Amino acid sequence: MAAPIAVRHVQNALQRHFADVVDFSDLPGRSLEDEDPPPECLTRALAALAVKHLSGCDLAEAGASVIDGAGDGGIDAVHVDSTRSRMWLVQSKWRSKGNGTLDLGATLKFCEGVGKILSTEVDGFNERFQKLWPDVLEAIENPAVKITLVVAVLGNEPVNEELRARLDYLVELHGSEIVDVRYLHLNDFQKIVKAGVEHVKIDLDVMVDRCSEHNGPFRAFFGTVPAGQIRRWYDEHGDRLFDQNIRRSLGVTRVNQELITTLQESPKHFWYFNNGITVLAESVHRSVKYSGVAGGSAELTIRGASIVNGAQTVAAVHRAVRDRPEVGDQGQISVRFISLEGCPEDFGKSVTTATNTQNQVEQRDFVALDPVQAGLRDEIAMSLGKTYALKRGEQIIPSQEAGCTVVEAALALLCAHSRPDWVARVKENENTLWGPGEDPLYKKLFGASPSAAKVWNSVLLLRVVQERLVAAAERREGRGAAIAEQGKLLIAHLVFQHTDTSEIGDLDADWETELENAADLVELVLDLTIHYVDAEFGSASYPLTTFKSAERCARLTELVLHHLQVGESSPTVPAPYLRPKKSRRPRTVTTLVNAGTIPDGTLLEFRPQTGPQRKGMRAWLAEDQDRRWATWNNDSSQPLLWSADGQRYSPSNLALHMLRQAMGDRAGKAVQGPKHWFVPGEGSLVELAERALRENADGA
Repeated sequence: MAAPIAVRHVQNALQRHFADVVDFSDLPGRSLEDEDPPPECLTRALAALAVKHLSGCDLAEAGASVIDGAGDGGIDAVHVDSTRSRMWLVQSKWRSKGNGTLDLGATLKFCEGVGKILSTEVDGFNERFQKLWPDVLEAIENPAVKITLVVAVLGNEPVNEELRARLDYLVELHGSEIVDVRYLHLNDFQKIVKAGVEHVKIDLDVMVDRCSEHNGPFRAFFGTVPAGQIRRWYDEHGDRLFDQNIRRSLGVTRVNQELITTLQESPKHFWYFNNGITVLAESVHRSVKYSGVAGGSAELTIRGASIVNGAQTVAAVHRAVRDRPEVGDQGQISVRFISLEGCPEDFGKSVTTATNTQNQVEQRDFVALDPVQAGLRDEIAMSLGKTYALKRGEQIIPSQEAGCTVVEAALALLCAHSRPDWVARVKENENTLWGPGEDPLYKKLFGASPSAAKVWNSVLLLRVVQERLVAAAERREGRGAAIAEQGKLLIAHLVFQHTDTSEIGDLDADWETELENAADLVELVLDLTIHYVDAEFGSASYPLTTFKSAERCARLTELVLHHLQVGESSPTVPAPYLRPKKSRRPRTVTTLVNAGTIPDGTLLEFRPQTGPQRKGMRAWLAEDQDRRWATWNNDSSQPLLWSADGQRYSPSNLALHMLRQAMGDRAGKAVQGPKHWFVPGEGSLVELAERALRENADGA
């Protein structure tokens, strides 16, 4: 009997996240990397997942908490938080059929082990536990400690009442103010995996100055919070603070750099120059302390917090206070805390939409609030182990193999659709994918709820076409190159239409063969497109306007697909359309600035271009994610604002600076920087400059 799909989802998450962090050295030949991992490995990983979810620790800490094995005292995992005031003792049970439960023997052993730990009688525990014992002892001796006994079973049957009574006795013995019991079942683990293993609900205890309660239909408080306190929020929770926002921090943009400078140089002026932060929460409660002082200080307890407006402010404050801690107490930020208790169902979404105005918000940003997209993101994560990035600024796709963005997925589904007039609409204005209006184009593309497999295979096909088209365009010149550039979306559409996509939604299909066939088709489709553009519309027609015309795109689609279907001979590319030997081209940065190709504030990603570079820079880039990103400013000499230090550079100087920091003498003496800096989803600076030159030649 096959495992239930919920069990498979949990197993996939365990294998993906815990294979490298849980110790299986005492189980020779067994690990989570096996195609069908043994239950003892999955039991350990399930315990680690329970720790990760309940404590919010990182994956490595969760893996290190597992003590399962000989001498474990009936306990599978032990974790103590950094304050030594919270401790979790876990017993887990894996069942591939999803019917896991506890038995009397395991429960008695667990209770006995807990009793020994709380009585500090731990000589018989194994080496893994002994490594944790100093922290455990410190927690036990802390009068404020809270100890949670965790029962984690892969099944939904309630724990037997007799076994519950045994655990309840431990609670009564040590006091419910110190010990409690938490049960996690299959449904809970399914929700954890769906939300994302890395997702943890955020609770904040906040001291607010000049705090007032809003006199309105829904509970809310507002006041000022010191910059140092907000820096600590980001230190502890990072980008998880922005889970409900329509985007994450966009890096060091020009606006953000000005915020950093103001806070560092004039911290007392910061409140005047900043719009502040909006925090949505499941609940907001004010303590009785200070409550009698109107407009005075207040202690607020925020449960389930998410910053829905002000992500850029938080990132800038964090950077400024990190580099100059003394301004943490001087700078004040306006903060609103809005409780969603008692609010209409869509109220939080409405607040998020209405408040995002400080940095420019694009129509595509609001896709992050669409439940269809959130569901697809969850399915792609659970079924494929891939990342589906919905928000601008989500710097979480280190390689194409790791996942894709919603923009890439939308364009792939557009090309897969049979409507060439839609392709023309998007060519004229890509924003038509997202709106405005109640029924934007992207909702039609995703309206049939495409499966994760269909979306991912469509993206793979689009990437193959784009890669081959770039190579083919490099062998074209003048009008031939202009048609390749301006017609790339329609050409991708044509390849999709001629490819056998009957099994595009099947992960077990031989999709690699179809990708190879599509790759071999690209250059022929390009040549056919060039031929029929000239034949139908004349060799003096403008490619730019041709591919924005719904009627012309429909006619080209009809002609090219008919040609492919009847198997006619390939047309000859006119000699003037073929590229001669390379001639000297204008400087990349100058071309881009003069053409206005890249808007100010665009985030650029550094990508090593050679094997030695990738190997030599991998660890250095991983140490600080800011090193990988820079912000574009239209300046011909120093257009890049590096996120790692907030300084301005040329692409080549910054690339060489980074290579030397990471690789020392092995970095070399020169580097072609524009080849290393990419606008994600659009190409390198070199590719963008070449595109600008072709567009200029086409319009001349």
